[in-house]
Amino acid sequence: MNIVRLIAALFVLSSFVVADTWTTPVQVPMQVSSWDWCMSSISHDGSRLFFASDSDGIANGPHGLYYALSVGGIWSAQEFLGTVVNDSARYNLSPCIGYDDTTLYFMRRGSGDSIWVTYFTAGAWQAPVLLDNAINQLGARNPAISKDGQTLYFSSDRTGGYGGYDIWKSVRSGGVWQAPVNLGPMVNTSSWEVEPSIAGNDTDFVYERTNGSMQDTMNIWHIRLGTGYPPDSLFPGHYMPYPHYGSYCYRAPCISWDGQAIYMTYMPFNAEQLSYIYVSNRIVGVAGNPGKQELTVFRLNNNQPNPARSWNTISFSLPQDGAYGLRVFNMAGQQVKDLSGNGRSGTNNIKWNVTSIPNGVYLYQLGFEGMKVAKRMVVLK
Repeated sequence: MNIVRLIAALFVLSSFVVADTWTTPVQVPMQVSSWDWCMSSISHDGSRLFFASDSDGIANGPHGLYYALSVGGIWSAQEFLGTVVNDSARYNLSPCIGYDDTTLYFMRRGSGDSIWVTYFTAGAWQAPVLLDNAINQLGARNPAISKDGQTLYFSSDRTGGYGGYDIWKSVRSGGVWQAPVNLGPMVNTSSWEVEPSIAGNDTDFVYERTNGSMQDTMNIWHIRLGTGYPPDSLFPGHYMPYPHYGSYCYRAPCISWDGQAIYMTYMPFNAEQLSYIYVSNRIVGVAGNPGKQELTVFRLNNNQPNPARSWNTISFSLPQDGAYGLRVFNMAGQQVKDLSGNGRSGTNNIKWNVTSIPNGVYLYQLGFEGMKVAKRMVVLK
């Protein structure tokens, strides 16, 4: 590609305004210990935030479960969940508060990873109970529970997965947790998929992807389960070799029950490794109520399949009915296909035959009422 075409391609790219559906994460103003490993979980009304913290403030010290209260948007100091719940001989991590606010799942790490549950009754959290053997017999971590309390998501490196750690789910039937099922290749890869969280609509699902390496890129991903659309990376960060100057990562996401906020651990690497709880809010939220699965947002999805070989589908969402512009450009900035038309509020699918254009890398741009977003596709026939 000559320099003129390269400049033209860069100009096309720079003119696109990406329609981000989530705000830039900001720190939750709470009082936490310096060596805090967060892994937060928010109550259904947003008034209590549960998290794990290094309780003695020393690197790699014992971790316990805590919570903080929000009154008028002001967060209290952290409160220890107590010695009945916390086992001082083991790490207590990844709390997940149920929608009923009286059921708390969490993991313990000692000789292995296991998932436990405690119940709030008679004004106090009771002694934790180890979950069924179906969950824990091959190791389990990072629990996430559905709104009805009948589906448990967790990560495990058990056999039958796609990578080191995969995300699995188990359904409770007759009070017994059934054999876990892998979420499949749409979520799981050869990397590690951990720290799942699901909203109350049983659709919005977030998780962390990493390969477990100290030189790895850390990403928080979001997928709408059951829709067939692939996940998107929302908040990337990067581990760097020590001493970590100038690098950071986002980890351990928790999506609120209404699907409108994602809480996460933010870890900047400076002279010492610290971590904080951050939050990002959805710019345009779920239509109607959290039970409705159709998102009224301006969104462009990855084309399917990619690379495109013959017939290809571009899927996108519009906030309301109206005319949209959908155009395909080559890397020289020249338009090669116009797929514009009239769309409806919600999801739209455009199927077209790519055999009319040469092999190569292309940009496809969606425009609607002044908003623009673009993605890249590969044509390889």
